[in-house]
Amino acid sequence: MDFNVVAPNTTSFITVLSPNGGEKLEAGKTYEIKWTNTTNDGVEIKLHSYSGNNFSYQHITFMDSKATTYQWTVPNTLKPNNDYLIGIFSSNIFDKNNNTIRDYSDGNFEIIALTDKICQSICKEIGTRSEGWYDSCTGNLIKWEIVVGQQLQNV
Repeated sequence: MDFNVVAPNTTSFITVLSPNGGEKLEAGKTYEIKWTNTTNDGVEIKLHSYSGNNFSYQHITFMDSKATTYQWTVPNTLKPNNDYLIGIFSSNIFDKNNNTIRDYSDGNFEIIALTDKICQSICKEIGTRSEGWYDSCTGNLIKWEIVVGQQLQNV
């Protein structure tokens, strides 16, 4: 009698569900990072940026094997841009080629400046009679003119 021993399919995978491309996330606000994970292993979540020929990433957090979502507050320190991806990496499980099991957002998403924060800063500066404010996120100088007894002009 001939028989073959067939190993069970042990292919494990991670899939990023959101943000998965095309979204606009506002700095300072909280968004859900969502994924599937069949590895039975914890994951590391990273924010990746591909700007021109420059690649960079930063660690966001580690999550246990049962987690499939993370509430992420987009740091105000991130440069507004449309070249961001989420990467989710298995902590200890590797594929048949000894590569870490991982997935990335299918497309880039955008991080935009926190509008409310900018308005609060401008209002604070107006209260001290300043004539300009430097936005450290975008590098832009915002100028205004204050005339006592008249409406705000040249904003």
